[in-house]
Amino acid sequence: MNKTHVFIMILVMYSCHKEAPVPPGYELEDWTVSTHSGDATPDYDMVFPDDQVNRFDIEISPEYWETLQTDLDNVLSSGGFAQENPIYIPCQVYFNGVQWYDVGLRYKGNSSLSSTYHMGREKLPIRLEFNHFEDENPLIWGQSFYGFTQLSLANCFKDYSLMREKVADDVFREFGIPAARTAFYRVYVDHGEGPEYFGLYTVVEIVFDTMLKSQFGSDAGACYKAEGDHENGHSGGATFNYTHFMNDYQIDFEIKSGSTSDMSELVAMYTALHDGLRITNPALWRSNLENVFNVDGFLKWLAANTTVQNWDTYGRAPHNYYLYHSPVDNLVHWIPWDHNECFINSTTMVTAAQEPVPFDFSGTGPGSIGANWPLIRYLYDDPVYRSVYDGYIDQFINGPFEPSKMSTQYNDLYSLIQPYVTGADGETIPAFSFLNNYADFDASLGELINHCNVRYVEADAYTP
Repeated sequence: MNKTHVFIMILVMYSCHKEAPVPPGYELEDWTVSTHSGDATPDYDMVFPDDQVNRFDIEISPEYWETLQTDLDNVLSSGGFAQENPIYIPCQVYFNGVQWYDVGLRYKGNSSLSSTYHMGREKLPIRLEFNHFEDENPLIWGQSFYGFTQLSLANCFKDYSLMREKVADDVFREFGIPAARTAFYRVYVDHGEGPEYFGLYTVVEIVFDTMLKSQFGSDAGACYKAEGDHENGHSGGATFNYTHFMNDYQIDFEIKSGSTSDMSELVAMYTALHDGLRITNPALWRSNLENVFNVDGFLKWLAANTTVQNWDTYGRAPHNYYLYHSPVDNLVHWIPWDHNECFINSTTMVTAAQEPVPFDFSGTGPGSIGANWPLIRYLYDDPVYRSVYDGYIDQFINGPFEPSKMSTQYNDLYSLIQPYVTGADGETIPAFSFLNNYADFDASLGELINHCNVRYVEADAYTP
């Protein structure tokens, strides 16, 4: 059964659904501007609290649940990553005793989805789109969740601590790097047999939904998501590699909002980066590049990202970042994304290909960065930019990533989420958890603290 047939099945089931699209007892006065309307000002304190764990209860009718699983089987039948997004089905979402109606729900992710699926785990990553079915149900037209139209529910894949996604986004924003807001949520799903605890998730703000306006002052510019994938035989666009960019960039970047199809902002950035002036007139090369790209912001991210050891982003993989052309300053800005593989020592990795990115990019040894990642190597090879990068590393380890501060932050978050990870109210191992046992979670706290201490020493030894 292909995706078109599955979608038709959903439409037929939707039109024949025995219950009203809006459940009995629903009153229009329950729909308020602050809770449900797309005109609501995003309520960050409600949706993304730092000091509490929220709870989502999700109800899915059995027939829609079956359709959701059938589609997932089809999408992942090849054994690799999903080559297309799984399909949306309608569900009912409850939060603090209030209902959101016919919310669109689908599975999401690459390795976090495919690996979880093939491991036989049921804690799959989820995307919620609160107005997805507004055409089928006009009564939910413009529906949002406290001003947020979409939310990503990350399943903490490869993360025994369940803290990495949130901590990385928090320390990046503290350092002045644009990054999504996040919060912990307990997720319960009822698909016909009563509520079942699917585990502790990290709910992540969607970049092109609310973050752009919140952090850049405008969401009217062009926003692109890097989607380079070696399995598909193309990734040059997302690496900005000279050899392949012009062939692949329209494949490897997905337009998320506000752009014409020519992606002229990215071409201008690429052209300035690869201009021969880099060798013959470095000062003019820097000026031209800075006229189209927020180089300082990228160098700040590069310093922080290298320090925390992120194993699944630019420099190691051609994905997990956005580029936003802001109309406020007419520059392309770098926005990092997906941080569940941060804060991991090299000793936990198993292959030579996963050697950590070094602080010094000029070498040729294990983990080195060559011209195939020009946004790193070209900037680092320039003495002016290298000095800026070095300075940001020093600022980062003595500011947001200072060891005593991080130890407190890790301990506070551990105490916050522990009741919902281990024990009577904890995750069910193995079905709804990536833990082998609860001791994995307990040990992760010390590992994170130790990682910070080690990286501080290594970064301090590198900086002048």
